[in-house]
Parts: sequence; C-alpha cells; structure tokens
Amino acid sequence: MKQLTESIDCLTPAIILEYWNRKSRNGSNPGRLDIVVNTDTKQYYPVPKCIEHAAFIPYLSGRPESIVPVWFRFCKKARTYYVTEIVTGASSYEAVSGVRHSQATLYSARDLAWTLLLNSKCVSNAHITRDRVIRKYCARTCKTKPIA
Repeated sequence: MKQLTESIDCLTPAIILEYWNRKSRNGSNPGRLDIVVNTDTKQYYPVPKCIEHAAFIPYLSGRPESIVPVWFRFCKKARTYYVTEIVTGASSYEAVSGVRHSQATLYSARDLAWTLLLNSKCVSNAHITRDRVIRKYCARTCKTKPIA
C-alpha cells in the first residue's frame, strides 16, 4: 500500500486496484477512483477508499486553493481500464472547509488529470461519456456560463 500522501505520476493496474471502487454504493456504481491534483506542483495523490477528501486533503502540503479533486470512473475489459467519466472540482473538502478554486485552477486540474490518464499505459480514453468541471465551489470570479 502506498503511503497516505505519496504522489503518483501515472496509473498502473496495482494503483487502480488499490484505489478504485470508491463510493460504489453497494456495488451498484463500481469503478470510481478519486485523486487530488496540486496544480502548483503538478502532483497527483490517489484518495484512499476509506477516507473522505475533507479528512485526506489536510495531510497534503500546498495552498488549499490549488488542491483540486478529480474523480474517474473506469470499467475493465481484458487488460485495459477504460475511463468513462472524468469529474473535476467538487468534494467534501470544499463543502466542509469553504475552499474555493479559481476557474483557471479548475481547468488546469482537468488538463493535468488528462495528462495523468495519457501517461498511464493501462488506461484507454476511447469510451468517455462525461468530462465535466463542477463549478459549484468556484471562486466568485468564476463565470456562471461554461466556457467549454
């Protein structure tokens, strides 16, 4: 098992198996894997299944505004993990702590999440059905209309 705050630079089958199926709702919605991205340092941290973002993120160093949650949903076929959803920008940490991210930080985190996926040889992005940036916890300077 990786140390709680050890960063990763790609997803491997071992990392996926250790961290996925988070919040599976009794098996009815499997395949979720949560990470947080530090947009200042461009580091990725997988969130353990047994801990909420609000309890995990305080262990990380960095500006709270630059630490952004991202979750992926995967399905596995043969030896490949197909990412079907990417959602950026909302977790229990923002809800509980009041941290807000700028629009630029949210989209930077989304881009960095894509970089992580593209650097992961066991992952395919051929079946994505959802790629969304949640702006509920966006700083007041965020525009209300999506730019993408």
